[in-house]
Amino acid sequence: MNEITPRVARMRWIHAQDMAGILAIERESFRVPWARDHFRQFLSRREGIGQVLLAETGGPLAFMLYEISAEQYHLVSLAVAEVHRRQGLGRKMMAHLARQCTLHKSRRSIRVEVPERNLPSQLFFQAAGFQAVEVLRDHYQDPDEDAFRFVWHADQPRIPPRSQSEQGS
Repeated sequence: MNEITPRVARMRWIHAQDMAGILAIERESFRVPWARDHFRQFLSRREGIGQVLLAETGGPLAFMLYEISAEQYHLVSLAVAEVHRRQGLGRKMMAHLARQCTLHKSRRSIRVEVPERNLPSQLFFQAAGFQAVEVLRDHYQDPDEDAFRFVWHADQPRIPPRSQSEQGS
């Protein structure tokens, strides 16, 4: 059962003090979670970006990691704290990234790879307007698994707001 929807204070770049909360979300979200060093390495790269959605109380509710290239955003990770899922927080983060696409002249798309077995994520991205464009054979190693590549383009309709059925969940 989900907790009452938290009051969201803001979204901002990930800071060192967010890492304990982000690592907790990471562990409950992924079969093979990243360690603190993976995050540090990713965020130290010029093209590596991390943003966190904070509760009014200051704790992380969700985070996303993405890479910036000349022509697109590559969403590397998106996770919402388990007790706050199905409340529109992931969609809020995706809408933020989609707005960046609409503001940028050459970076007009978002791509993401989703494990073949992760049906909830596939459905999330499809509902957000992403199109499955490619099957990536043996994309993941531990365990070996295929992935689907999804893409969203800025010339597509905006990421839709939460549906009535999601709002009741």
